[in-house]
Amino acid sequence: MKNLTNIPLSIIEKGIKESIKNAKELLSISNVLMDNNYGLQSIVTYYYALAEFGKAVLLRDKMKMVEIKSLSEVDVSDFFYDNNKKIMAAVRTAGPHVEILKNNFFEEYNASHTDDNSNSCSFEYIDFMLVDFDQNGKWVLPSLPQTINSQKKSFLVLEKMLKKWDAIY
Repeated sequence: MKNLTNIPLSIIEKGIKESIKNAKELLSISNVLMDNNYGLQSIVTYYYALAEFGKAVLLRDKMKMVEIKSLSEVDVSDFFYDNNKKIMAAVRTAGPHVEILKNNFFEEYNASHTDDNSNSCSFEYIDFMLVDFDQNGKWVLPSLPQTINSQKKSFLVLEKMLKKWDAIY
């Protein structure tokens, strides 16, 4: 399958709407997971919602730039497949309260992945770092690096931002 690099300007607004819709659905799933004590899965799903919102932000930014330059297509190759850039755009727009796992949580990841210039990390690493093994080699869930209340606060901030963007687009 060929990677998407350019999107016609005429469908960018639809892409923004779909990204917002996806983010709202993923956030809803994340809330259900958290309410049913699936904290780790909730965090990973939340970060997918955050990435979808970031995609909407970046599409909006690109749309504005292309309109100024009077172009007919938007080049999305620099962010469309990069969850870190999308998450950073979401955090930039919604504020630091939407980021559950702070950058210091990923110091080990950054040290071991010197070729990665971002301040965040992959979803696979989140999943890997938040699972531990007991003495018998069975998977156990360690205590989360934040409280449920701080996680709820992040969810509420993102939910408010998505409602705002849903009204605009």
